[in-house]
Amino acid sequence: MSDTLKWMFFCIDVYLVIFYYFNTEVIIPYLLAKKRWLWYSLAIIGCLSLFIMIPTFFEEALNQENPGRAKFKMGRRSRSLYPFNGSTAVFFLVFTVSTCIKVIQQWLSAEQRQKLIETEKLNTELSFLKSQINPHFLFNTLNNIYSLAIVKSDETAAAVMKLSSIMRYVLSDTKQHLVPLEKEIEFIQHYIDLQNLRLTDKIKINFIVNGEQEGKQIAPLLFIPFVENAFKYGISTKEHSEINITINIKPNEIEFITDNRILALETDAEKKNGIGLKNTRRRLEILYADKHTLEIHRKEDHFYVNLKITQ
Repeated sequence: MSDTLKWMFFCIDVYLVIFYYFNTEVIIPYLLAKKRWLWYSLAIIGCLSLFIMIPTFFEEALNQENPGRAKFKMGRRSRSLYPFNGSTAVFFLVFTVSTCIKVIQQWLSAEQRQKLIETEKLNTELSFLKSQINPHFLFNTLNNIYSLAIVKSDETAAAVMKLSSIMRYVLSDTKQHLVPLEKEIEFIQHYIDLQNLRLTDKIKINFIVNGEQEGKQIAPLLFIPFVENAFKYGISTKEHSEINITINIKPNEIEFITDNRILALETDAEKKNGIGLKNTRRRLEILYADKHTLEIHRKEDHFYVNLKITQ
């Protein structure tokens, strides 16, 4: 192989490398990504035309090196000379590979950005949820504990410890993505116990946990909106009422159920400022995507929630 032919091959290879990076770093980001279809097409056609012209610069030198043979004519296909046999295919192979790699990189980058956005949004939602646990609940509980202290009740110390445990869980433990299920259940139990301080004998709260808690994990504060909702609308000081809260723990599933009558009306302020179920639905969609089912039934004066989470 002559030196001229080697140089021609070298220039072709260098051009393909340059085109690869030019396509991935300039043409795709600035033309294809911005949907400038005409300019994108013209850029590719221009690069292809320049690629096809490269051998013409070596035509005269090749003919001088081979005076006794038929002259190389770069304007038409030749059996003996690369890149004319399959030259366009080689160019488009590099074009296809570079485009696919860049598009996949951009897609993965977009997916990563979307995940970061979702994570940030989830953290914001969780912070909002924490802030809602719950000024009214806190003030009512403090008032109840104050009342217990006035009468020197034996329940005062236990109430203070349970409130302290709730605040510590909300402010510290829930910084983790997942928490032990037993801590979440303990949090709900303390919440119910403190709510019971202000309830009369007309109200019955049934909290039942079935199954083995050890080794299970759950997203923090996932169940409490449903519990709060049951206390907010399911109790009345004027008539007998009952709230049933059940957690069934299975090897590969956690089921949470609330069942209560609707005895209180939702005010405009609560509609606007309450935690609501929308935030919880959103957290479930992000955290448990295809690993949960949520059934909420509201029929006349009855409200029923059934949440199943696959482990």
